[in-house]
Amino acid sequence: MGREARRVPMDFDWPLGQVWGGYVMPNQLREADCPDCNGGWTDAAGWVSAVAYVISGLADDADDEARGKAMHPWLTPLREISYNSAKGRPGPGFAEFADGLAKNVRPNSIFGREVYATRRALIAAAGLPEDWGHCPTCKGHASLERYEGQRAEAEAWEWTQPPTGEGWQMWETTSEGSPTSPVFATPEELAEWCADGTTVFGRNKIPADKWLAIIKGDDFAHVQIAPGVVLM
Repeated sequence: MGREARRVPMDFDWPLGQVWGGYVMPNQLREADCPDCNGGWTDAAGWVSAVAYVISGLADDADDEARGKAMHPWLTPLREISYNSAKGRPGPGFAEFADGLAKNVRPNSIFGREVYATRRALIAAAGLPEDWGHCPTCKGHASLERYEGQRAEAEAWEWTQPPTGEGWQMWETTSEGSPTSPVFATPEELAEWCADGTTVFGRNKIPADKWLAIIKGDDFAHVQIAPGVVLM
């Protein structure tokens, strides 16, 4: 649901809807973008990444084929390359090749194989050092220090939780975290406020007793907010 009740001091007055400052790295610790690269890599390394991405996609196509899905539209143009003698899709054999190349298969946001592991494998297969392709300006960091020691300060920075206290407050957790209600002395008062002025899953409202169950951290797998809609 993206909401949770927290205990804070009664006089806690952080602005509603604003991410708690302790969760956000101060701007003075943020480095400048490198003007000479995109992501810390040279253009040559970027093309190697693209090749690794295609290899990963072709390997995952075996799973799509097994499920009866069409080949991904980003991959189908490869059929038209003149030196591609394949008559069918890559299949499990290509997946075996890709897994053997990367040697470290982990989930990826789009393709199942780890693109970065494949890139590292390709660079190693070429006999090049691990830092090959790093931007010479930023040394692969993709950013530049605005002052000496800034990177070390940023790495040492740790986020801090809001102060704790006797009050009850609702927070959203879809971002880093920000308060969404005033602070109340009791969970019952917070539940009444939520029932009156807070909606979930669009325009749905739920009564105070169900909000109270959520606030107290009860198992709300059975908290029904609308016909056929339960909080999980």
